[in-house]
This record gives sequence, structure tokens and C-alpha cells, in this order.
Amino acid sequence: MKAAVSVIIPIYNGAAFLDRCLNAVLMQDFDNYEVICIDDGSTDDTYDILMSRKESRLRCFKQENTGVWHARLRGLSEACGQYIMFCDCDDKPTPNWISAMHRQAVSTDADITVCGFRRMDFESGRLICEEMVLSGVLDAKADKIQLAFINTSLWNKLYKAEILHSIYQPEQPPRLAEDALLLTSIYPHVNKVAFVPEVLYDYYLHGSSAYSRITKEDFELTREVFKALEKGYPRQFTRLLTCMTVLHWAVMFSLYLRTGEGKIVKETYRFINDKFPSWKKAVTIRDVVRSNYRRKMIKVYFAFLLYRLHLFGLFVSISQFMSDRFGVSLKW
Repeated sequence: MKAAVSVIIPIYNGAAFLDRCLNAVLMQDFDNYEVICIDDGSTDDTYDILMSRKESRLRCFKQENTGVWHARLRGLSEACGQYIMFCDCDDKPTPNWISAMHRQAVSTDADITVCGFRRMDFESGRLICEEMVLSGVLDAKADKIQLAFINTSLWNKLYKAEILHSIYQPEQPPRLAEDALLLTSIYPHVNKVAFVPEVLYDYYLHGSSAYSRITKEDFELTREVFKALEKGYPRQFTRLLTCMTVLHWAVMFSLYLRTGEGKIVKETYRFINDKFPSWKKAVTIRDVVRSNYRRKMIKVYFAFLLYRLHLFGLFVSISQFMSDRFGVSLKW
């Protein structure tokens, strides 16, 4: 029988925390789902752990290391579910993660369903914050720029399978911002987004995060991929693409890059001005006023305003100081 939901877990050297993740995913209070694990060339005991699990709904595949982007695509090629979910191997969903999301998706006929999540410190287990705890339904068909406020992580979402058929496939996927790239590529086909006002996923932050190791090469590759995406993007959605590029490439690298950041910020401005000359009008106060999610859209507008005024670097410095000195996280 065809599964209602396919959960895809890409794994690279996840032996230290894989059992915790699998226990959470395989003990859901939902019956009709499958779990697809892609071992992306791990050199630890990942595959042995997978092979030791005997659950009938678990399907495991091993491949040469090609990166998380290709591992997810492999998972999609193996999936048979009407809906797709992603999970990172070091995270932990709640027992009703699938059931709550599936129920909301079916009742609203949403293309994407989004739940709240917790950011957790991996070493201490400390709760950092809760995010995306929203309710209601977003009509994205009428105004796709509203999609810009949704977090770009893949794991707190459930997708209609057919929506993911439109994923952009770059020749060389970036190591960073691949989640934002994937969502940006499918957004032209997303007309309705539903929210589940519950925290259903624990996302763990730790020192091995890709964002702790950003390089100039990451910056350049990600820029070129977004540049290539623009060539085939539907013209009527250029404003959305512009907004996503500014937020998740230019602003992101301003937030996380630590070496030569002054030069990098100048390069982001040069690229955005050359490639998206109308970017300053990508998000307006009118977009905020018209939105049913004004608190979220005002943050998007504020980020654009700071970037336009060349003040985002100052915001980053203040944010870092508050975090290091007082443990306070300033989110935009």
C-alpha cells in the first residue's frame, strides 16, 4: 500500500546521535508512513546502526559521499508517499510530528504545512528559543512575497510530493543555504501554506554546524547558484526571488562570515545591485500592512531596511555582543 507520508533522513557520520533520531521518528503516533535513510558515504558506524534496525517501515540506502543535496534527491527518488517530510539525523521530532502535520495538510489542502520548533544547544541540552509557532493558512497564490518570512529549514515542514518535482538541480549544489535554494526553487508552485501552532521538532545546534565553517568558496559558490537559478525563474516571481536572494545569501553571509567580512559585504551589495537592480523595492511597507502575519513580515522589512542603509553590519556586531556578553539572541 502506498504510504501517506515518506520521511527522508540524509546521514553523514551520524552514529553518535542516530539512534535517538530513529527512535523518535519510528515511534510516531501515525500508522501509514515510511522512513527512508540515505547513508551518504559515512566513515563511522552509521550503516551498521541502520542495518541493526529491523522496523518494517524503515528503508536504508548507502551511496558514495555526494553531499546532503544529492542525498535528499536520492531519498525523493525512493519515496512513495503522497506527502514528504525531511529530518536531520541529529534532531528529534515529537511523537505527534507526523500526525499533527498530516491532519492539518489534509484538512486545508495545503501545499506546504509548517510547525513550530525549538532551537536546542546540543552540548548542554538548553532551550535557546521557540520559533514559527503560528496558526492559520497563508494564501500564497495571491501574494507570494509573503513566503519570505517562513524559515527555510526543511525539517519543520510537510510537502505535497508533487510540489517537490519542481526542485531546481544545480550542477554543483552549495554546501550552505541549500535549504533556502530548494524552497526558493519550488515557491512558484506553492499556493497555500498551513501552520500548526505546536512545537513539534527539536533542532540541535552544535559546533560542527556548517555555518560555523563558512569559507570564501562557500560564499562564491552560493552566489553563482542563486545567479543560475535566476535565469530560469518565472518572470512574474522575480520580486520573490530577489527577496529570497537578499535574505538568504547577502544577509546570511553578513551574519555568519568571520574573515574579511567588510570586503564580503561590499561584494554582496555589488552583486545584488547588478543582478537585481530593483531589490530595494522587493519588500515594502504595503506588504507588511497587507499581511496576516505582520510581526513576521515586519522583520523581513526591517532586515531589508538595515541592509539598504548599510547598517546590517552594525546590527550583526550588536547581536554578537549581546549573545557573547549576556546570552541574548537578537533575531531578525
